[in-house]
Amino acid sequence: MEEIFKMKKIAIVTGSSLGIGAATALKLASLDYYVFALSRDYEKLKNIALKFPKNIEQYQIDITNYDEVNIFFKYLNNLPVDVLINNAGGGTQHSNIEDMNTNLWKICYDTNVVASANMVKQCIPNFINNKKGNVIFITSTAANNFFPGGANYSGTKMAESILSKYLRSELHTKNIKVTEISPGTVNSRENINKNALLPEDIANSISWLLSMPDYVNINLIDISHINNLSK
Repeated sequence: MEEIFKMKKIAIVTGSSLGIGAATALKLASLDYYVFALSRDYEKLKNIALKFPKNIEQYQIDITNYDEVNIFFKYLNNLPVDVLINNAGGGTQHSNIEDMNTNLWKICYDTNVVASANMVKQCIPNFINNKKGNVIFITSTAANNFFPGGANYSGTKMAESILSKYLRSELHTKNIKVTEISPGTVNSRENINKNALLPEDIANSISWLLSMPDYVNINLIDISHINNLSK
């Protein structure tokens, strides 16, 4: 197994059981990355891993459980990680402030912001040892486009966007790249919106930015369906 890791680049993708995370895990596996696909939903992860059994390893984890995160990084045993993709998100509640559920707000911030920051923190020693690294945050155009009942989601995505900027300023001297990908509406689940992006569109953007030379940092990719540019 160690010989395989010497030959392949290694990626960690959170929220890999569906949507952008699943498409990204599959895309990177097709490019011969070894992908640690992380999610709470092990059954869906198994179906994804079966498509590239030699390149995708499913790992069940709740990234807001910091004991589980510590165990995962011990499991990696200092393997040379090339890229961390912070895609997992959740805990959203669409409601006006007067109807807010504070527990759901806490879950949303913990998942989208605090847990993402912790994943980066855990990866930094690995990146430094590897003398390079890539961190990719999947945020949302909702961070800057407000809609009724969206304060919870928009707020966390704005916070995540700011986090990516701060980390970029802190980590570039350690040869660690930080990129924010800000998608508009994506058909990540069973709902179909003809004016929405496909998860594969985001996965293709990720593969493109990872193809850049080591000295190039793509700061931001803001991507929307052509019929949603005014929103």
